[in-house]
Amino acid sequence: MKTELLFIWINQDDHECFHPMEFNFSSEYDIHFDLDNRTLIAIKKDGINVFKSNNLLNLSAIIGENGTGKTTLLQYLTSLSSSPIQEPTRDKYYDHRIQQNEKKKFIAVYLENNNTLKVLNITDTAVIFEGSEVAPYTRDDFIDENYTSKISHIYLSNSEYTENRNLRSEAIDYITLTNDTIQSVFDTFYRRLFHLPDKGFIRNNEFNALQSIHLKKMSRQQTQMILDIIYQNYIANKHKDFCGKRIKNISFSVASVYKLIPNGAQALNYQTAFASKEYLNEVYTKADQEIAKMQREKPVVSTCLINLVFELIYSFNQFSLSGESLPCNEVYSQCKRFVEAIPDAVTKSYYADILEELDFFFNLCDSANVKDNGLPEDDLARKVYIETDITSIHKLFEVMLRKGSSFLIKYLKVYDLEMSSGERALMNFMSRVLFASLIDKFMPESQFKLQDNVLLLIDEIDLYLHPEWQRRIIFELIDAVNNQFPNKTFQIIISSHSPIVLSDIPSDNTTYLMRENGLIAQQKDKTQTFGANIHTLYKDAFFIKNGLAMGEYAQIYVNKIIYDIRSNEFDKEDIEKRIMIIGEPVIRKKLSQLINEPKTITKVDASERKQIVDFLKRQKAEIERQIAILESEGAG
Repeated sequence: MKTELLFIWINQDDHECFHPMEFNFSSEYDIHFDLDNRTLIAIKKDGINVFKSNNLLNLSAIIGENGTGKTTLLQYLTSLSSSPIQEPTRDKYYDHRIQQNEKKKFIAVYLENNNTLKVLNITDTAVIFEGSEVAPYTRDDFIDENYTSKISHIYLSNSEYTENRNLRSEAIDYITLTNDTIQSVFDTFYRRLFHLPDKGFIRNNEFNALQSIHLKKMSRQQTQMILDIIYQNYIANKHKDFCGKRIKNISFSVASVYKLIPNGAQALNYQTAFASKEYLNEVYTKADQEIAKMQREKPVVSTCLINLVFELIYSFNQFSLSGESLPCNEVYSQCKRFVEAIPDAVTKSYYADILEELDFFFNLCDSANVKDNGLPEDDLARKVYIETDITSIHKLFEVMLRKGSSFLIKYLKVYDLEMSSGERALMNFMSRVLFASLIDKFMPESQFKLQDNVLLLIDEIDLYLHPEWQRRIIFELIDAVNNQFPNKTFQIIISSHSPIVLSDIPSDNTTYLMRENGLIAQQKDKTQTFGANIHTLYKDAFFIKNGLAMGEYAQIYVNKIIYDIRSNEFDKEDIEKRIMIIGEPVIRKKLSQLINEPKTITKVDASERKQIVDFLKRQKAEIERQIAILESEGAG
């Protein structure tokens, strides 16, 4: 069943932005909740939904100044829960429970695919809708229906300041994919790859201690590297036009375990002697002895084998290599024979699984180009790396995902993914959207599974993007949803500061937030935005209060020219030069006219005089507004 969120009335939120407030997200319905009469009114409009397709229900935008609650609204929708209001049961928690209940109250209206409106009433009072009473959502309703869990909520943002709102149930109810939270999402993925339990008791042995150390060292950059390669392979295979950085070839090396796990105690979330300094000293001593038996004829391959030998020694103190000056292929053969004889089922399963990954990797290294940074072989800063095409390195990831185990992911170091902040932001968005479509493949045994209905919430979609990329981002996003989620139904709500992005959004699909008398309010009179002129959008949709989409410094510059002309203290040639650098032709013309009549502006005709007076009044009002803001900040 397709389900679209048309409307929400919010009683209160954690940040005290909305007290209370309602939001319409549909171009086809006008919905209003009368709080005094507890009456919900829904009127079908003669509107058009320009975004509706087979698997996209709608796309809406939240626009407003900084501090008007855009992020708060999107995060509220992310964690929207149909759990009912609960009465306080313990006296000392009475006030706290009352406060929490006030924040939980909301009324949501959904449009279902049989063109009926579903009202979700999370309050403590009945609501009248179309002449019938909509009772508050009860515990029994929650058990039987749990309506919001039928919709997966995905929140994306490039901001560094986001809350972790990842909650699991039988499906992905709420998932936050941001720079701060991506690692917590991938914790389940890495646990699977390292054969660690996702929850519950961890056996206290050498293998689990080693894998737990590696788990803690998996970085956000390593995780994003995986997503980047998967996305770059996707656009290469699909022949997709992509305005960001395109990567055809990949250069990579293998980091040494000696650098990743230095000799010293390792902090874990549980007590174990197998992460102590004493145990690490034993491992290092034994590993140094065994590694001394190896040849280094293939730098990347030999580093990989050194890491494998180190891990086997860490997990099995009895492991040793037989012989001296052993070539890489002999070292690998001895490791394989040892793995076949491992008695512990879990440990053997892990190392047996990774042999296929290593076989593929070593074949890749043999067939690919070997390069270095040009330094002599005895220089400690010398780097040797492998260069191959994006498809080949992606096949390595496919082996990893299919087997559900990985050795290389801990050590693989990929180069040539350096990006500008704009490229990085675009890749973050697009690669994480693709990841959401592949989440079953990444975590097949976890509780992360997308529902058929998905509410995608994107905060500041234009953040860090070049204007041309802002112009294309809505098209790119819709194209990704249509192609990557053919069996899911999406609704998208974004926030933005960009008039270029807004020119892709009809006004009926846009919510305008602003501050009015210290409170957050919505602007009701909407200028048509879809396909509109960018200057008009700056002036009318982004609350440029003086009517000019002009920088503050430039406004002061223009005001100074007006002052100099009116005071008759200027050099004509100099002031003409000053006027000519102003980009707005109307302002240039008015200033040029003033030059010839410097002592007074009363000689112009009535129409021109009114325009100039209006212009100066707007400047005066803006200056007074800035003064008021500064004075209020000083008082605070």
